[in-house]
Amino acid sequence: MTKYALGWYPGSSAQIELFRPEQSQGGNYQLKYTSPMRPTLRPPSAPYLLGPAELDPINESLDALAAAQDSGRGDGDPDPAAAAEPAPPMSPPARAVTAEMVQRMAVLGDQLFVLLIPAELRPDLRVAGAFLELGVDEMLLGYPWELMHDGEEFLCLKHNLGRFVNARQGVGGGPARATAPGSGSDLSVLIISVAKPNARGGGLPYRELPQVQAETMAVVAALQAQGIAATLLAGQAATYDAVVDALKRHYDIIHFAGHGSFNQLDPGSSSIALWDKDMRANAIRGFFGRSAPTFCFINACESARVTGGPGAPAAPLGWKERYDIFGIGRALLETGSYLLGSRWPIGDTPAAAFAAEFYTQLLTEKPLGEVVRLARGACQKASSGDDMAWASYVFYGDPRVRFNRV
Repeated sequence: MTKYALGWYPGSSAQIELFRPEQSQGGNYQLKYTSPMRPTLRPPSAPYLLGPAELDPINESLDALAAAQDSGRGDGDPDPAAAAEPAPPMSPPARAVTAEMVQRMAVLGDQLFVLLIPAELRPDLRVAGAFLELGVDEMLLGYPWELMHDGEEFLCLKHNLGRFVNARQGVGGGPARATAPGSGSDLSVLIISVAKPNARGGGLPYRELPQVQAETMAVVAALQAQGIAATLLAGQAATYDAVVDALKRHYDIIHFAGHGSFNQLDPGSSSIALWDKDMRANAIRGFFGRSAPTFCFINACESARVTGGPGAPAAPLGWKERYDIFGIGRALLETGSYLLGSRWPIGDTPAAAFAAEFYTQLLTEKPLGEVVRLARGACQKASSGDDMAWASYVFYGDPRVRFNRV
């Protein structure tokens, strides 16, 4: 079996950071930029013309996009009350709505680009293929920074992007298992796949997710083509106890595909749905962190709705409430793992295309940021240009990290 060690691509990268302002500095965020050519004397963080007044119109536009996606997509994740049967494929009218969304997102991405990237920094991003790290305050994580548009292309399709978080409280960071180059070990992968969990006591049945089965088969095939036999817990085998038992050993990569529940009001109650029980964020932090993986791929389609409180009717979800995966994401990032997640459900064909391309490219020693970008392109090609499936993915980690063959 081929052995791998964790390493860093030797190319340079740029960093853009947004910090929460100190109370004495007004309401605007602070910006810090580090260019690809690292200067010896670096400027401090500077107050920036980006605050609530500038972000409010962006929030309104994002909420309108979320509402359009809810009403226009036929392959979304509907309320569990109507979840007994798989949803039909996307209809032509819904496809047209999605095509309109791509255009609206390009306009919104241009606004985000102009707001975040000062004019004097834009020349660094003209040449495609840059390694770009986006460091944002926790309050800004819900914005789709990957979908900034420079007038030519979305940044996530043009550059190798990775996010990091300027957290409110100090936490550990960096890959949990940064194996020294040259030592090497057999690459170990755990795949947890639950397309339709068993109904919880007194609860409504889960909707079956056909994209989970397609994605799982694509991942297994891509790994086998590289000579890697992954540990697979699928369907009824993916019980809470079985997953906890599997996590007693170390895995370099953990891949989960299934239902997830994201709750901004109470991030600790965010969870992934295993066959018989939900695993909440605190349990994820504990069990995954016992022998933390280097990288987690969590493709968890949202299956819950945030309500206004006990007995209150479900409130319409805005963009950040529906598409912010940080409830589960933070639990995994606090273990020291890197994270690739998806914001919304996507169809089985693009999901399988992304996963297959991702693992195929990952094991050819390309850095993670480039691998994610290439997988987006394969996903875009598989789903046609008027589908936003490729835009669903968010990568938290250093885009230069790669798995080197030893």
